[in-house]
Amino acid sequence: MQRPRVPGSLTLGRVLLLVESVLWLLGAVAVGGVGVWFLSAGGALSNRLQQLGYSGANVSAAAGVVGGTVLAFAVVILVISAIGIWSGAAMGRLTTGPRVTGIVLASLGLLIGIVAALGHTHATVHSTGTFRASPIPGIIIIVVNLLIIWALGFSGKTRAAFRSLPAPTGYPAMAPAGYGPSPAYSQPGASDAFPPPPPPPPPPPPPDAPADGAHGYPPPPPAP
Repeated sequence: MQRPRVPGSLTLGRVLLLVESVLWLLGAVAVGGVGVWFLSAGGALSNRLQQLGYSGANVSAAAGVVGGTVLAFAVVILVISAIGIWSGAAMGRLTTGPRVTGIVLASLGLLIGIVAALGHTHATVHSTGTFRASPIPGIIIIVVNLLIIWALGFSGKTRAAFRSLPAPTGYPAMAPAGYGPSPAYSQPGASDAFPPPPPPPPPPPPPDAPADGAHGYPPPPPAP
């Protein structure tokens, strides 16, 4: 039995998941660069502030903490994006694991988009005026992940493609009801544990004719 064709809805979800994962991967590289800059520039910044007469807290240690935190955040994003790329690439074989992984990652991206869209609606007041951050990036993330969730989990063609997968090899085909072997004899070696019932005994012989006389001979015929 051949594997069913990959439907267009599943292809759409895969492409969107791959594009989003690649963008998250580039973002992880950028965030990691910022963390490396904090780690490398912390000592130079501390020396510069000391030359200017600043005698406050240790700027180098603070920069190291910030840089380490940013690097850890970048590693998390990198791992998630790598899993997303694997999921989108492996989903073409119509396997359930990558599909479930893609739905979980899209749900996480949807949550991030909602938080980003709600967080950018607050007004920020500066000395030059009032600025409001745009929620458009968060809305774009929400729309993309909603499309991925629909394409992978709710599209009728996608669900039909996964329902029509062939049965795993190594298992016998299901026989129609009433035509399969008895459960007691379906497994190898079961005939030894449960032997067939013995055949019924033969019927008894017919009774003999009644005997007469002392020796058991029949009586003579009557005289004429």
